[in-house]
Amino acid sequence: MDTLNLDNYSQRNIKNSKSMMIWSALWGGSLAAACFAFKFWWYQNELVFIIAVIIHLGCAIGALKAHQTWLKGLDELQQKIQLHSMAFTLGVTWIGITLLLLVSTSGFIKIDAFYLPILAGVMAVVGVIGNLIGLRKVS
Repeated sequence: MDTLNLDNYSQRNIKNSKSMMIWSALWGGSLAAACFAFKFWWYQNELVFIIAVIIHLGCAIGALKAHQTWLKGLDELQQKIQLHSMAFTLGVTWIGITLLLLVSTSGFIKIDAFYLPILAGVMAVVGVIGNLIGLRKVS
């Protein structure tokens, strides 16, 4: 890769990463705003809650599109690392959610849904780090 293409690649990655982070923050913020505001202020105003849900859905779609653009802009190795990490995160999150629901349904312990996104976030970080370490051992 020559210097000009490397500079363009780096600039595109920075731009795509910023866009993905902004949309992800908007998505998370809209979720928090909708949840907390409904619980504390809007519990009797369904129209405002519906508008908040629509805004949250719009931010979620924007975050997905930004993430897709970011992934397409990566080189093949980074795409492989990220896609393997996403598959790991999805699998562990589903396993974790089903186990938590089973334990919660049984009445053994009470689990707040607040912890599910935290579980997904932790597993995403573990997946990326694990894939990076695994690829370093191979090469």
